[in-house]
Amino acid sequence: MSTTYTADTSPTVSSPHDRLYADACLWDNNPNSPNYRNCLGDGKAGGTIATTYTVRIITGGGTSQSLNSLIHDFSGASYHYNSDYSASARIANIIDPTGSNFQKRFAPASIAPDGISTLIFTISNTTPTTVTGYNFTDMLPSDVTVAAMPNATTSGCGTPIFAPIAGANSLTFSNGTVAGSSSCTISVNVTASSTGTYNNTSGNLFIGTSDTDKMASATLSVQPVVVSCVPGLTLATWTFPVGSSTTAPAPSSSSIPASASAGTGFVNNPSNGALPVS
Repeated sequence: MSTTYTADTSPTVSSPHDRLYADACLWDNNPNSPNYRNCLGDGKAGGTIATTYTVRIITGGGTSQSLNSLIHDFSGASYHYNSDYSASARIANIIDPTGSNFQKRFAPASIAPDGISTLIFTISNTTPTTVTGYNFTDMLPSDVTVAAMPNATTSGCGTPIFAPIAGANSLTFSNGTVAGSSSCTISVNVTASSTGTYNNTSGNLFIGTSDTDKMASATLSVQPVVVSCVPGLTLATWTFPVGSSTTAPAPSSSSIPASASAGTGFVNNPSNGALPVS
């Protein structure tokens, strides 16, 4: 803890002071002393007092607790121990990390090589109090990367930091704020060029430096496009002239006498061209 005083005339009290009570007058609390319950000096510490406490939360996750002021003082031969109790107070909203849920999915869950799928994360705050400081990292599978057009968006997350770069193989989200009993959605386009089944599990979800022990998993399937034959489709049509028939004529054959004789032809003359012969 640390306490500061705007008015401090005591050589024994520093400002800031590492005590709850500033013994500015050197109070004698020894019952065997002739100066018992008297000041041995004349220093004073007061004015505007600001005390900073470091507290440890033991239980009470998901509740709000009032932290009241606490001042120890002796002034003008009278005690003011805790006389200003509840004069001012602060509300401590105690966060239970287990009150947060973390999920992810690919939409669509199956794409062709070099196709696009949107990776969607959802952070749910099941407590009634707004929670700040959500952060996580996600290492994508080796063949899955951020698409050329990431189209990264967030909704219900406050003013987070989320700026994935095209071709990147990892994602980082930080400074997320989710209202009580609400959720935050984070999305980015991803792609993969090789066929296969890619299982993707994120790192743990954190609230500041507190680990929620929650992680998110999803699977992306990349398969080649298969074109199947669909029966009953018309592939082509023909239009015939009027009087034509679409019925093939019946084949027929006959034998007739034939004769052969020598015909008129040409021979090649290299110097004068072709010459007729008979």
